[in-house]
Amino acid sequence: MKRHVLLKDRIIPLVYKGNVLDEEVCAALMSDKQLIGKRGQINGLVYATTQMPGKLNTKGWDHVIRKPIENLGKQGLVYDINTPDGNIKVQYLRGEVPKSISKSVKHFMENHTPTRNTQGESGVMVAAGMRVDTTSSSRIMYVPSKNNTSVTRGRSTLFLRDAARDFNELLTKTICKEVMLRDLKTLKNINNVMEFPTNDNSSTVTVHPTYAISHNLTNSIHCDVNDSSRSFAVFYPSKSEKSCTWLLFPVYNVAIQWAASVVISWDGRTMDTVRVLSMGRFGPFFVRQTGTLVDIVMLNEHFKRKNTTG
Repeated sequence: MKRHVLLKDRIIPLVYKGNVLDEEVCAALMSDKQLIGKRGQINGLVYATTQMPGKLNTKGWDHVIRKPIENLGKQGLVYDINTPDGNIKVQYLRGEVPKSISKSVKHFMENHTPTRNTQGESGVMVAAGMRVDTTSSSRIMYVPSKNNTSVTRGRSTLFLRDAARDFNELLTKTICKEVMLRDLKTLKNINNVMEFPTNDNSSTVTVHPTYAISHNLTNSIHCDVNDSSRSFAVFYPSKSEKSCTWLLFPVYNVAIQWAASVVISWDGRTMDTVRVLSMGRFGPFFVRQTGTLVDIVMLNEHFKRKNTTG
């Protein structure tokens, strides 16, 4: 049965195309069918940084998940959140992400074409891996737009190979392991995966087909209805300065803090999400579009969908 999300009692984003507006005005924008895009978004309508949770004030967010304040063991801090629209899996990492990921992100950000440029939203996003060519309905590879030579294209393939393999290995050590393997099995059955040789060339590694890489992203509430699978992401902050940004699930009033390296998986096809950079430089981060035993902390609470009717 389809649910219709109502706006009453929800936290409404208050910035539209760079201008801070009254809540009633922004709520009216969210209800304007002529403004609603294909992903359910209102382009340019974003949360203000002042609407993000503070240390002592949650600013109305019912469920605020923050980075760990102390070392909680070898696995880090783990949350498994059940919602009517699927699980949100969160694991804060101990240590840094693999260097292959940070190196590949640097290459893609410098050489691939930004995929979005929306007034009132900020940050940069590029893509790597495979995409569907709308003219031929075939799958082709994203290629560099800057310095598009055979050398740069070859480097894109090698960077993606190393990062995708290491990202797979990273996820197998987290709460995301089981859902990742299940998604890969489903995608492989419809021939929608990529395969790379292992380091010793003795076998192959199956990975997701498409990756989005972004930096300092603030965007509008949206639902990625065309994704082939769940989203799997690793977010990591800049080493040069303190950073903080938030992944928001407004329908459930959930706010997840990124001020430390963290792996997150959610189903973007059914869950509205939004990202807000609130301080400093965050990222880049490496996102896959489409668990293991938890011996530290397990939050397994059923979050009610905010303001819905049947």
